[in-house]
Amino acid sequence: MSDNQSINTPLLLETARVHWDRGLTALAISLLKDLLRNCDAKERCTIKGVLAPWLGETKDVDRNTVVEEFFKANINEIAFNDVENKSKAHYQFALYSDSLFEQCLGYEKAPEFREQKRLLDQMQKNLQKTLETADTEEKKNRIKIAFDATFTTKQNDFEEMRKEKEEWLEYAMNHFVYTLQLSDYADLHAAFRLISLWFSTRLEGSDDSICSVANRIMISASECVPSHKFIDLFYQLVSRSTILPENSNLADIEFQNTLKKILIKMSEMHPHHCIPHLLALMRGAGIATSERRSGVMPGMNLRIESAKSIVQKICTKDYIKNIMLETDYLTESYVNLAFFDLREYKNNKGDENEFSHDIVQIKLRRVLSNQLQPKQLHQITNLKNTAVFTSNLKIRVDGNYDGNFPHVVKFSNTFSTAGGINLPRIVNCYGSDGKIYKQLVKGEDDMRQDAVMEQVFVVLNKLLQKNPETRSRNLNVRTYKVIPLSPKSGVVEWVTNTIPLSEYLIGGSKAGGAHVRYRPNDMSFKDARQIMTDASNKDMTSGKDCLKARLPKFREVCSKVAPVFHYFFLEKYDHPTQWYQKRLAYTRSIASNSMVGFILGLGDRHSSNILIDQTSAEVIHIDLGVAFDKGKTLKTPERVPFRLTRDIVDGMGVSGVEGVFRRCCEISLQLMRDNRLLIYAIVEVLSHDPLSSWSTQITVQQTAPDDGDKFSLEGVNLKAEDVLLQLKRKLIGIEEYSGHVLSVDAQVKQLIIEAQDEQALCRMFPGWAPWL
Repeated sequence: MSDNQSINTPLLLETARVHWDRGLTALAISLLKDLLRNCDAKERCTIKGVLAPWLGETKDVDRNTVVEEFFKANINEIAFNDVENKSKAHYQFALYSDSLFEQCLGYEKAPEFREQKRLLDQMQKNLQKTLETADTEEKKNRIKIAFDATFTTKQNDFEEMRKEKEEWLEYAMNHFVYTLQLSDYADLHAAFRLISLWFSTRLEGSDDSICSVANRIMISASECVPSHKFIDLFYQLVSRSTILPENSNLADIEFQNTLKKILIKMSEMHPHHCIPHLLALMRGAGIATSERRSGVMPGMNLRIESAKSIVQKICTKDYIKNIMLETDYLTESYVNLAFFDLREYKNNKGDENEFSHDIVQIKLRRVLSNQLQPKQLHQITNLKNTAVFTSNLKIRVDGNYDGNFPHVVKFSNTFSTAGGINLPRIVNCYGSDGKIYKQLVKGEDDMRQDAVMEQVFVVLNKLLQKNPETRSRNLNVRTYKVIPLSPKSGVVEWVTNTIPLSEYLIGGSKAGGAHVRYRPNDMSFKDARQIMTDASNKDMTSGKDCLKARLPKFREVCSKVAPVFHYFFLEKYDHPTQWYQKRLAYTRSIASNSMVGFILGLGDRHSSNILIDQTSAEVIHIDLGVAFDKGKTLKTPERVPFRLTRDIVDGMGVSGVEGVFRRCCEISLQLMRDNRLLIYAIVEVLSHDPLSSWSTQITVQQTAPDDGDKFSLEGVNLKAEDVLLQLKRKLIGIEEYSGHVLSVDAQVKQLIIEAQDEQALCRMFPGWAPWL
């Protein structure tokens, strides 16, 4: 191949993609075929990976030819030591097979298929009645022959479709495994999608043969895929582990055995990342009885016993046992503090308080037979086998963590409390790396939803870092560590040098905010909220959600409260260059967070749930319990896709939402559209989590009995199905009401209009403060 041809190959490949997207399929395929004849061996893999599914979609060749002559031939042509391209070829084959597997599933869900199944079942029921009306044997035989001919044909059609679905599932899972085994080329999507496919075979209605195929492939994956590639999924994996009854079928037994094998291997290789999750699950019995009876966590006791069996297995190794005992000891001390009654400290927000001897007296069920007795945190010293919970401990591929992690040296002698009903406790943990880790210990609060959302943010950040356009602009979603300790407690990393937007704008309990300092003659926050509350109450009294009362009042409040957030940058950054750079960083941060928040349906974005870093000017979102459009179902439904109120825009400067903000929104949304298969796979795995808040929604089958001790296969979670459907619509760009598919720039334009719509803002909950 000539140098010019080699240089032009990426350009020609992109040209073919443009032709395909414009509907010029024949031209696109012809261009790639010409390119295929003139390319070198290294480029052949990429070109065949693009061309093969196109040929299958246009029916230019049948699917078997696509598989044998393109995908399999492509894999065999690549040199054994060229692992990067070989992994890429396996990944392309997996994607193609996965798409056809999804087509099979889609057809099964179609009304036409269900109607055929219903008619076939009805035919069987009606056969006996028809036979009873026949007065001779000859007539009966004719009826049977006619029935058998029709029934057999239909049954054969269904069986062929089942075999086809099984074949594509096997291809997809096998080649995702090969992708993970060979290189790091597509670890994120391959790992999440592999687990998602495996979990999907456990849904109600799946036949045992498909379950067995998936289990067999996962047994192979547990042996050949490095365990660290599934670490991001440990929480979702361990939440599926349970103890089966004696009469369980083979597919269920195979699934649980394979799952436990994977969990044990991961826990032994990466104990510091896995053990806290195991201990949190083992403390699941601490959940309130009323919650268990409501069906939030069916079979919880069986999951606890399963976690115990995993712990017993891995604790046969002395170094794991030492980590487990110290981690359990530390966890129980945290939980003691989390649930200790601190009402006497309610008025001491931010003040340092001495630890009370009573804190250690709380009686909790011991998780392990631990010779270490629980102590107050300030009495704990030198836990050399336990990493600081909120440290950023990187995964070591070789599993060798000896001396490679910051362990707990001690805790401060005092604690303080943050605001809120449950008074979260603030403590300082001293690590062996010389750092002081400020931590928030929360009780009476389910931290698992926050932990899952942070997990999603971490994965999305990996995408943002890989893309040149988003990386050059430093577009990201700021994250922090969330470690659930039990169903109602957890430890959260304190994000240092940050303040809530509400504290800067409105002020805390001891000082006034920027609105008071810079606009003393404006309407006070208290008066503005009261006006909007009264207008809201009029709507509630009338039983209607009308604009007549709210919109004029909202406009009145806005006319008397001017935005002031631009003063933040003048106060914090006095050098012009620094002022410009931080304002730019803030605008970009708002853009990336807005698009991610829209895709994930993140709600409850009032100004106290958004922090701003006083050093970098980036925003950090906290309290992530209202996600996946749950805000639309609140008593006062949320009507905006993200927070883009006047003060938020004021911080962006004179250009407002134009320029930097809009462009960064478009780039972020385009990235997520381009990676929609990965994002969909991530959320789909979360939808299979039986411990997630989605389990509280209506499901197809009944929840477990009151005692929660009986095993129950999970049915189809209707809420999760709806979340996945809405996610898919957002990632494609389907307009909610018209059904039109919008371009990226059109979708961003519509979202900005919706976020700033006065008619939507005035109907928000007054505590959300839409006028700020």
